[in-house]
Amino acid sequence: MTKYSYSPAEDVLLKLLPSNGSTIGSAKLAERYYSRIKKEMPFHGRIFVNTTMRSLSAKVKANHEPFKIMRERDESSGGQGRRPYIYWRE
Repeated sequence: MTKYSYSPAEDVLLKLLPSNGSTIGSAKLAERYYSRIKKEMPFHGRIFVNTTMRSLSAKVKANHEPFKIMRERDESSGGQGRRPYIYWRE
């Protein structure tokens, strides 16, 4: 069985994702990611983080890791246009 390796960005995001089951919003996760890599967040930084989290989630599942990365829409943010997500480990 092939084990998929994680990209450097996926490694950072995996470390930033709370391991105690608590949730984190995509905006907060993007802020933490860019401060961790010591770069200013670009205009589409949150989109990059969301896309990378989808890829990371698929690799975690394919690698049969002992946890899952869960995601759902953050309905508490309201409004249209922005599509924030919340993430957690299960």
